[in-house]
Amino acid sequence: MKKLLLTILIGATTSWAFDIKPALNLNLSVPQISPETSGSTNKGKFGVSGGVLFEFSIAPLVSLDTGALLQPYVLENTSLGIVTEMKWKHVQVPVGLRIRPLPFFSLAAGGYYSLATGSEADVNIGGVATKANLGSEQKSDYGVYGSVSLEFSLIPTLSLFVDSRYLVGLKNLSSSSGSTQKFNHLQILSGVSFGW
Repeated sequence: MKKLLLTILIGATTSWAFDIKPALNLNLSVPQISPETSGSTNKGKFGVSGGVLFEFSIAPLVSLDTGALLQPYVLENTSLGIVTEMKWKHVQVPVGLRIRPLPFFSLAAGGYYSLATGSEADVNIGGVATKANLGSEQKSDYGVYGSVSLEFSLIPTLSLFVDSRYLVGLKNLSSSSGSTQKFNHLQILSGVSFGW
């Protein structure tokens, strides 16, 4: 066990001046809706997408954390036994600061802005598929995020990484007066990191 731990610590990557990280995005969108409609329930769903992250070193142990991720927004509502699912996608751009206290471990925090990839959402009402126009409120979103990441070297310029992020949406996406609809997201990003 000691040898394995020593191998992991010695083989852990160090941050390069520039890292590019193609990533798989396993995510959960969780709607925060108030007031809840009596007799109906809302929940989010898991999705899989992708993107690319970039890390630019700006000081010892500190880097700029950014990129572009495809983020699904999924809202499932059950009312009177009828399930309605609404899905649409945003391109999300996070911008934050990443601190690397250990060569293989880092923390980041920042904000994000996202924009819908189209003007319509896919809607499924009781098994019947259709389309619906996105309101102007749902075409963009913004919020804050926190990240915990592990990264391990394969060769000097190539590493594997896993990045767990929690995002808190701050924009009200509801077009109804007196109601709020915001989304929180859990993202598990994984892939390879190329350093220069």
